[in-house]
Amino acid sequence: MTDYDDLSKAQDKIHELYQIRDEINKASLYLSALDANINWYKKVCDEFPDYQNEIISPLEDSIMIISGFEPYSFSVIDASTATGSLFSVSGKTRSFVQSFGSEHYHLITENEKINKTEDLISQIYQKITSYRLDLQKDNPLNALTEAKECYAKWKAGSVSNSDLAKDIRAFQDIFNGVLHRARCMSNTPIPKIFPDPSWPKMSEALAKKRSGCLIKMREMKSEEDKLHLAFTLISKKTKTVVTFEMDRLFKDYIEHVYAIVNLINEDLLA
Repeated sequence: MTDYDDLSKAQDKIHELYQIRDEINKASLYLSALDANINWYKKVCDEFPDYQNEIISPLEDSIMIISGFEPYSFSVIDASTATGSLFSVSGKTRSFVQSFGSEHYHLITENEKINKTEDLISQIYQKITSYRLDLQKDNPLNALTEAKECYAKWKAGSVSNSDLAKDIRAFQDIFNGVLHRARCMSNTPIPKIFPDPSWPKMSEALAKKRSGCLIKMREMKSEEDKLHLAFTLISKKTKTVVTFEMDRLFKDYIEHVYAIVNLINEDLLA
């Protein structure tokens, strides 16, 4: 027979459902991005049916995370982790598509419409805003804003490749400093003198303790080094690139950072 206590239990069940609803709402940006990107990967597979295994294999960790979503235990962290994992390999898929020639560039254009650079920058900005004050001392938010504004001017043709490379590399250096400081501050005890930066050790310290995050972070070092070198050479005008290539380098780096901020344990930076 139902009694007074059952009224409270019924309310608890409703509140539990509210919590699930709220968590899904908070994760809606990630879920939309995952849905759209997976749909894009299906189109790539359809266009290159002989290479489906090669296309899908890098997505294994991302798909495992998504397949493990459970409504009653789902959190925005799950969606963020899956998104970071997927974005960490998206550049490789675009390179694969480009290697088959311009007749497939419509896939690249569609991918860029799904993952708008300015939207990713805004989401990165929001992530960094939540970082604690000691990680903000070199003003990464200002550096990111300047790079975003420079990109807009570059697209309008009012600044050079060198100018854009200088601004985005300035942010890259500051952001790497944020990651290095967060890594050092995560140690117990905190070292009085910080060691030299190390991407593998930073990854070990900051990557989420979830499926594949550490591996993805470690693998991203080669992309980090490649982009840093490219921006350095272009800023010094010792490397010349066409407009398409400069645009691709900038977008690749933004996706690279977007993957990082979703693969790291934000609790260590808050």
